[in-house]
Amino acid sequence: MTLKRYLFFMTLATLLAWGSWARVLTMVSPEEVGGGGIFLFFFSLWLALLGTFSLVGLTLRFVFLKREMVYWQVVNSFRQAAFLALLIDLSLVLQSFGLLTWWNFLLFVLGLGILELFFLQGQTQYDET
Repeated sequence: MTLKRYLFFMTLATLLAWGSWARVLTMVSPEEVGGGGIFLFFFSLWLALLGTFSLVGLTLRFVFLKREMVYWQVVNSFRQAAFLALLIDLSLVLQSFGLLTWWNFLLFVLGLGILELFFLQGQTQYDET
């Protein structure tokens, strides 16, 4: 897949995800729907954030990291966007249940940071060969 095609489909998917999140936000009542509606709310928000952060991250990588291969820029921006969207989404889930505290948020950030270092370490092994 070419970069132009990836950007087109990612932009389209992101706009659809934001539209579905807005639709769930305006049309679904959490009291009437129950767990399914709440799941749709958080899942569509995660998809929308994933697409947005991925596109923004890829744009910033093109501006500031011109020496890196395009493939790694796309992979890294998508993975980091997934982690950031997961951090925000799960923090909102915990907050909705009244379980979000500063220390479990910090542990979650630390866990995702260690996971990101694991992926970056694996990537450097491919770069050296």
